[in-house]
Amino acid sequence: MIGHKNPVLCVYGSIVNSLAQDKDSDLDLTLIVDDFEISHELILRCVRSELEKNPRFDCSQSLRQLQSGVLLEVTDRLNRIEIDICVNKTMEVLNSQLVCAYGCFDVRFIKLALYIKAWNKLRHPDKMKRLNSFSIYLMLIAFLQMRGILPNLQARAPQPELTRYQLQHKNWDYVGVADTKFVRPDQFASLVDLPMFYETMNLGDGPVAPVKNEPCAEGPLRDTNPELISVGQLLLGFFEFYGFNFKHETLAIDIRHCTVGPCNRAASPSPFRLRQDFIDEAHRELQANADKNESSVPHALFY
Repeated sequence: MIGHKNPVLCVYGSIVNSLAQDKDSDLDLTLIVDDFEISHELILRCVRSELEKNPRFDCSQSLRQLQSGVLLEVTDRLNRIEIDICVNKTMEVLNSQLVCAYGCFDVRFIKLALYIKAWNKLRHPDKMKRLNSFSIYLMLIAFLQMRGILPNLQARAPQPELTRYQLQHKNWDYVGVADTKFVRPDQFASLVDLPMFYETMNLGDGPVAPVKNEPCAEGPLRDTNPELISVGQLLLGFFEFYGFNFKHETLAIDIRHCTVGPCNRAASPSPFRLRQDFIDEAHRELQANADKNESSVPHALFY
């Protein structure tokens, strides 16, 4: 294809990380090529010309120039699936695999992510105004690390894995190398102890002291028996933490380096603020279901 050697077509997004939501999820594909100089638009035009030969695919939409690059939108008429195709989204592929690994480590992560995504879509129907799914995953991973449920899979990987990648913006193009190591599901047996996300947490204006790969028995959110916490309790804790305790205007989480620190951008209103009555209603329902099994979830969060 266009003179490239061994182009690779990769799947990423919710299909890979096991967090697809039935008919609401599309299929995200990226074509990885070794030439970072060639136009992505040219590549996608060639892809579209090939797909148009098959009546199964509807390629009538024009290429879209997004902030993150060029996008080809295709509809699979047979399976009624929307397909998004782009070029050289290497980091997105690896991020999807990392999220999948966390889901494999503890199934509660998958349940919580699906619940929060459902709430997010119902409360904010406009896709452009709601929190994107990957941000939800990062917030949830950080929260579960604080509770001692998830380890830091990136910090625990023994050997660096250097990956060359391309980031494209409508106004600029960047090529770099990053260490993309993380512990894969088939390596989980090597995780003997769970490292805490950080030992002390200051949600005000003071410093935060990060601790890497060291267990902590007295962290602010640390649970004595994290394996016994129900999905409902964790869901309520997630909303309470990010809705009322976390200063989203000034702080940011970094799950790779296990830190919480100042945002590197100007403060802006959060799309993830939660109303107090919403939390109170969920809390009442959670308490009413306290004696049920761990799958009990405060349904009021989704109405």
